[in-house]
Amino acid sequence: MVTHTSRALLAAALLGSLASVSRADRLVTTDGRVIEVKKAREAGDNYELVFAAGTVVVPKKHVTSVEIEGDMSDYVPKDDKERDFLAKGFVRHQGKWLSKPAFEEALAKAAEARRKRLEELAKRSNFDNGWTLETKHFQWRSNTSPAVLQRYVDLLEAFYDLMDTRIGIKPSPSLARTKMQVNVFKRQKEMIQHAGDEDIDESVLGYFSSYEQSLNFFHDYKDPARSEVTALHECTHLLTYLVEPDYLPQIWINEGVADFFGSCNVSVNKGKTTLIPGRLEEDSILTVQQAIAEKKHVPLDTLMLKDREEYDGFHYAHGWSLVYFLQNSPKYAKPFNKLFKDLYGLDLKEAKEEILNAGDDDKSGLRKRYQPADVRDALVKRLGVRTWPPWRREWLEYVGAVQIEGPGHASCAATPRCSPAAT
Repeated sequence: MVTHTSRALLAAALLGSLASVSRADRLVTTDGRVIEVKKAREAGDNYELVFAAGTVVVPKKHVTSVEIEGDMSDYVPKDDKERDFLAKGFVRHQGKWLSKPAFEEALAKAAEARRKRLEELAKRSNFDNGWTLETKHFQWRSNTSPAVLQRYVDLLEAFYDLMDTRIGIKPSPSLARTKMQVNVFKRQKEMIQHAGDEDIDESVLGYFSSYEQSLNFFHDYKDPARSEVTALHECTHLLTYLVEPDYLPQIWINEGVADFFGSCNVSVNKGKTTLIPGRLEEDSILTVQQAIAEKKHVPLDTLMLKDREEYDGFHYAHGWSLVYFLQNSPKYAKPFNKLFKDLYGLDLKEAKEEILNAGDDDKSGLRKRYQPADVRDALVKRLGVRTWPPWRREWLEYVGAVQIEGPGHASCAATPRCSPAAT
């Protein structure tokens, strides 16, 4: 694997390659990055990459191709044809052997292309001048890069289709004509400045604003997986808003479901993004398992009555564990999902809705909700649970038995916590 030190060298090399027009070898990684190095040579099952800052060894499995360019003095020809090219002073460039004049012309074209790209990156570095895009369900703006932006476009469009299948997203006529805005920032501080809200600070990885009808997050270049989790979590809030913008959900189900569906296994095959929700969140399961072992866990009936102001990271872990348990239970998953659809569609027959004054932070000024106790009782009824104790024991036993696969498991990405100002 590439070490953290190696990643730092690779990142430095990427930045340096944009400004350099000197001759260099070029490496294409399996995730599509193009990296220019001073020299790239095969070394058994690896490639040795020589940078100005040092040498990095990268396994061949992470490399799609290597183009040997520039200094050919220590290049070992593979056959007589290549020996002949070397004898004539030819240079290998982008998979082809070129004469010196042709090589110099190719370098000049590459330098011009780099110059234009640098100009474009500089022009778009300010978020307000970032790249914009309209897709099937969203409006986009980002000052990251076209490639990073496209990654999130594919991710959230696939997520929309997934959630439409699961919960049914049928916006009102006015909302159906309004594509929600998605803002992908290059840096967290830009997201915070753009929000202009004291509740959006360094603890917030992303948020959905119902007032602005926008989804906002930043791309973490050091840990892109964390940004994916944040984007999917907050997009869950955006999509449930589309189902019924006036519904004010109970926080345990709102955040528990967003954590569950936000933690997806993501795969891309031939340009198609596939999402499988419900990836195990190690930090959350370990938190709840330890709390159970110490008899400090939050009882389920207490969890379901908690207000937003009282709901902290400890409760987030419990809420996720409850939804994870329900979604993985053959007898509970279907009735729970039906309850979820009825709740967010304001179609819960077992309870009477309340009308609240939402204040200036909401476009309609009014929000509707069900009493937390009514939601709890409706869940128990829908699940067919006659008494609480046996069901609580099921949850405790299930959570306690979950096995952790160990360090490096894909589920280690941090779970985002929503700002109180966000839906």
